[in-house]
Amino acid sequence: MKNISPFMRRRKANNQMPLAKELIINTFFKSIRDTIGEDRLTHDEEIILVLECMNTVWDDEELNAETLSEYLGIQV
Repeated sequence: MKNISPFMRRRKANNQMPLAKELIINTFFKSIRDTIGEDRLTHDEEIILVLECMNTVWDDEELNAETLSEYLGIQV
């Protein structure tokens, strides 16, 4: 892949998580907010629900927690 956009080069250089993972996690957060409503859950409750969604889709709970921790910049 020689023709990488500056956007993707920056992401790779900054060692950011793959964009696909980030988009999936964003989708979980958005779906929860759209379904339940904005500001109806605490941030911790949203995180728990996103982690439950991830665990439903992917079997590795430890890896899911690690990925979500990386995404959020805090330990989940």
